[in-house]
Amino acid sequence: VKLYDVDLDKYIINEGTKYNNVTYVSLDGGKVGRMKTRPYTQYTGIQQRTRAGSSVMKQRPTYWGCTLDEKFSTFDKWVGWSEKQVGYMCVDKENNMYHFDKDILSYPQSNKHYSPENCRFIPPKINTGINGFKNSKHLETKRAFLNMVFEDYFDTLDEDILGKIIEISGHEHGLYKFEVKTEEMMKVRNRYDV
Repeated sequence: VKLYDVDLDKYIINEGTKYNNVTYVSLDGGKVGRMKTRPYTQYTGIQQRTRAGSSVMKQRPTYWGCTLDEKFSTFDKWVGWSEKQVGYMCVDKENNMYHFDKDILSYPQSNKHYSPENCRFIPPKINTGINGFKNSKHLETKRAFLNMVFEDYFDTLDEDILGKIIEISGHEHGLYKFEVKTEEMMKVRNRYDV
């Protein structure tokens, strides 16, 4: 198992047993200070969302029916692909690791399959804020979200994600979808007859 973001001089690597092939790092060679690396924790989260009967599925029924592609069937396969992706191992200003997202590229359809074709790494703020953004009819809300995306995350987002966010922003929709709140906006609306 590949190890990341750990100062290995401070830790002892615990090799897995024949019953548990998970490699941990710990401070004393036992259970004190035992930890998984951040990418491994991220990968086990994906496995829990796709394994029938897992506690995650019981708590969050939206994961029912989710599947894991053969190309992601082991940690080493997943991390081998992930290492080449924009946003992998990136953290936001609060030191939160980017989410491994399966949904944004398939919008407006929902997606239930974790695969290289439809998964990307995105900041938590984008992952949690995208629903309010895509459902908003307020131009200011959309503009603020787009500004945040491009100012804070432009260098760490995949081009497909940037394109999808622009598409969701409503560039394919007319201005009639936005609520007019100010006299200046009303003038613009009247001027362009929309």
